[in-house]
Amino acid sequence: PSNRRGHNLLEVLIAASILSVVVILMAGVWALYHTALTKSKNMLVATSLARSVLEQKVAGGFSALDPVVASGVPEVSHYVSKSQVRGRTVNVDYTVTFRAANSMGDPGFRRLEVRLDWEEDTGKKNLLYETCLYKTP
Repeated sequence: PSNRRGHNLLEVLIAASILSVVVILMAGVWALYHTALTKSKNMLVATSLARSVLEQKVAGGFSALDPVVASGVPEVSHYVSKSQVRGRTVNVDYTVTFRAANSMGDPGFRRLEVRLDWEEDTGKKNLLYETCLYKTP
């Protein structure tokens, strides 16, 4: 009689079952990770774009906002972000709406608002940035 033991068929089937469950779970985790990464990228682009638009408007100074305040009509523009997702090029269209208005009944105090809207696989998303400018005498 030999002292060496081999694996029987039951042990092999249990090991194969455990391996297949782990592989299936990892595939699900990978899909969730990829979706979260894409959402995070879109939010990062939107945040950067909103800050950039707001900084440009603030850098223009208080009086540069007079036409927007006087008309009461928001400025709307569109930006497209291109990226590679799962080997294909995906374009995300961001709609940027800028509003400026006198606030608190004081013509020297202006409220600035930048709103971004875009579409993801899970639905419509938006981001709102606000700040105020005060005109020094």
